[in-house]
Amino acid sequence: MECVHIGGYQLGAHYVTSEPLLTLTELATATRYVTSAVKIPVIVDAGAGFGEPLHVMRCVRELEKAGAAGMHIEDQIYPKRAHYHKGIEHDVPREEMVAKIKAALAARTDPDFLIMARTETSNAETYARTARMARVSGARNTEATAARFEHLASTAREAARRANLAVELHRQLAEIG
Repeated sequence: MECVHIGGYQLGAHYVTSEPLLTLTELATATRYVTSAVKIPVIVDAGAGFGEPLHVMRCVRELEKAGAAGMHIEDQIYPKRAHYHKGIEHDVPREEMVAKIKAALAARTDPDFLIMARTETSNAETYARTARMARVSGARNTEATAARFEHLASTAREAARRANLAVELHRQLAEIG
């Protein structure tokens, strides 16, 4: 399927601000701009859903109104902390993530609006937890679409590659002074 993806990093670059400082209003506005400019589905990175399950529900409604075809939320705390490059992860308990997914599904007005769960973890224990979360979500008829375990491994490898590049860039900048 061909689609456009609005990612948190790209949106942060657009607004010239750090991704954790972006607001739901900024995300919805950018989504409206993109959906009005393209004729293919737009999938949106909603970060950690902008808070608790109630906030996730509002996020779903705003992105649906903006014309998005779907969104993904991650199993990270909110406000988001981007410390993966330091080997620090801030994931939420499985029960909290499942509650967010269920809230997102309950908030949809369009049954075709895609809700995806994702993880940015890089350790095997949390991979296993995320795989269990996906199975639990599916087993309870929440209809959530979660990334396959193999994709999670690929995503973690990419995050590690980016983190290594960031560390190398930081080292080079420190040498320059």
